[in-house]
Amino acid sequence: MMRARLFTILAIMSAGSSGCSLILNFSDSAIPKDAGPPDADPACSFDEPNDDATDAASITTADTGPAAICTKPDGAPDLDFYRFEVPDMTATVTVQIVYQPAVNGDLALAITDPTGATIASESDSSTTKSITCPGATCGMLATGTYELEVAGLTPADTNEYTFSLTLGM
Repeated sequence: MMRARLFTILAIMSAGSSGCSLILNFSDSAIPKDAGPPDADPACSFDEPNDDATDAASITTADTGPAAICTKPDGAPDLDFYRFEVPDMTATVTVQIVYQPAVNGDLALAITDPTGATIASESDSSTTKSITCPGATCGMLATGTYELEVAGLTPADTNEYTFSLTLGM
């Protein structure tokens, strides 16, 4: 109703003057339409789409998020994949995620090799998950491309997180 009144007032004002006129169309049929409200949680959009290994987002040691495992419109579990390079002469690789406890659930972390095989994973309920290679759960990583996978500990778990990639030379 307010839009119609404003439009009427502007139309009357422009009809009685001899200069420029301004016509505003606030109707729902106006093109282009407004994009709508922004995503409620920008972390849900970080480096998306990255829901599978083929769409993995490339990261470096400078990338940290924040990112999030979020509820998807179709109800399917959200997964986040990040691709990183291990250069020649790399002695250690550490990947880590940190999130707030029990916001909406716990998260799991894994490193996969170029064939998609899981090299190491952390899936306990701690809010800081870290994998170091070589370490207790994985050996030294050869030069190449690897992926970091973040998922809900269960399909219903969602949470915002930050991540880090550290390459020791």
